[in-house]
Amino acid sequence: MTTRQTLRTHHSHPTPGSSENVSFNLPVYSYTHGTQWGFNRLVPTHPGISQMDKTTLILANTLAYLDSDAGIPRLLLMRAGCPQRRWNSDGEPEDVSPEETTIASDLVEVLSDADRFRTAIDQLCFRGALVRTMFPGGGDCDVYRMDAATRAMYKQSSLVDPPQHGMLQALLLVCHAFPVDVYLDPEFRELGSAYLPQLQHVITQHYDALQNLGALTNDMRKTVAYVLIHSSRFSSTAWRSEALKRAEKIASNLITPDRCLDRMNLLQKIIQNHSGISLGDYGDCDGFSHASNKLNALSGQVFLARSNLHMRNEKDIDVAFALLQQIRPIDTNHISTMEELILQQKSLAWGRLLRFKGRFEDARSLLEAVYDARHYPEGVVSVGESDCELLSQLAETYCELGEPGKAEILVSARLESVFEKISNKNNLGQYKNDILKLVFAQAEAALQQGEYWRAFDLYRDMNRYIWSTRGRQSYVRAVCRMHMGLARVQHLQGEWSFALKYWERALRMYEKHSDSLDFGAVVTYASIAYVKLRLNDMDGARSFAVKAQELFKITGRQHWYTGLGTVWYDEMVSELKDVLKLG
Repeated sequence: MTTRQTLRTHHSHPTPGSSENVSFNLPVYSYTHGTQWGFNRLVPTHPGISQMDKTTLILANTLAYLDSDAGIPRLLLMRAGCPQRRWNSDGEPEDVSPEETTIASDLVEVLSDADRFRTAIDQLCFRGALVRTMFPGGGDCDVYRMDAATRAMYKQSSLVDPPQHGMLQALLLVCHAFPVDVYLDPEFRELGSAYLPQLQHVITQHYDALQNLGALTNDMRKTVAYVLIHSSRFSSTAWRSEALKRAEKIASNLITPDRCLDRMNLLQKIIQNHSGISLGDYGDCDGFSHASNKLNALSGQVFLARSNLHMRNEKDIDVAFALLQQIRPIDTNHISTMEELILQQKSLAWGRLLRFKGRFEDARSLLEAVYDARHYPEGVVSVGESDCELLSQLAETYCELGEPGKAEILVSARLESVFEKISNKNNLGQYKNDILKLVFAQAEAALQQGEYWRAFDLYRDMNRYIWSTRGRQSYVRAVCRMHMGLARVQHLQGEWSFALKYWERALRMYEKHSDSLDFGAVVTYASIAYVKLRLNDMDGARSFAVKAQELFKITGRQHWYTGLGTVWYDEMVSELKDVLKLG
């Protein structure tokens, strides 16, 4: 039987007078199955290491320790070779160089020089060590992949440093390139989502091994902990939990405790509604910290997050106000950039609280003042997330005051710019929460202006954005608010059967999540009673009216849902009392 032979790199027998080990450099080809990215190819597993210059070899060795299956973004590598912005202890932005992150100087040289980087990448691609995948738009959207056999070869190469050096450089490279603050990176959310697979890879595959080898200094571990906390914002509940646990473990084992790191970990636990937070955990935040402006600003963020937890409970509104009052700068004559940003968020939260309490004119005055005076300190970028929150709160306040036209103008321009920004990118998911806030305000404005079919379309299309909040505390209320909006559109047109369908959908969601029963559920009970009254179902109307009355005794009047706590609820109850003779 004929045997098919495989080409192998081999060495000829040296002839007299020639040097030993003359290599013909014939590459071995191994068939690699296509990954989820859909490419099948013959991969050369020996691209000629001996013929590569040191710069290219150093880069290849580092890439071998990254996640090629997920794809290594070109921009990640480029950012790793450039200074990245971080907050210093004075609460001001500053540039941190790759060398300060302790990335090896020879690796920085190739990453920071566009020509050398391009030459090295082209050489690796030419020799089959890398595969370049072009994404729509090209340029910095490219990603690179390295075959498993090739990765193993570079890791074992004797021409580079021991394995732990490659692992360490891969870890530091990703940590340096990873975005750490929405105010410091114009594309914070897009980059964080794109780089998360690489961070997860270097953490789960290399960090523990490096720690056991004693290769990590105190500063390196601190750098990793900060990045882990920031990364918890970009993934599933599983990674969020793991990232915070790892960061907390690192922080507890630092030679010198880092109070800013502890405060950031506490902040993310509050935001992500972690269980097990005790009052003692907040002890260091009481008053305000003179240790540094950065620490004081982070303490302010903790107070802000705690205030948000109390906002939705009528009985805790005063607690929410008291927590906001704790946020203040160390020196009012010299407010740091970080503190100034927190003070802006404090003003926005204060305006929300005033609106939630039904003090609409006061909320309008404050929110308009924030809107008119809004600016971003020198050295930071404009933040769409804060803009969207401010605009949606102000627009909904206008709706409460019977000025839907002003609300429409306010949010429409912002929505147009958001949609324009994401039109040619696959980053819709990162903007869904912002879009949802604005579209709720826009739909309310359309409804109040009598544009019923446009309002219906806006509410109906919200489902594509609401799914991005699934698993969050706000998800149930968002789903209920969508169905209540659809019900109100039909209700105002006298389409009672359709209105009842949507009111009942909202009610099913509330009753499925009994911990979310709030004033919105009261309005839903009362509205169902009203619709049944119009459908001549007197017994059904009385039953739901009584349920609304009983729940109202618990919740009281609230204004979380625009328009429902004022005119709408009063009209429903007035009609029910007159017809059903309720007390």
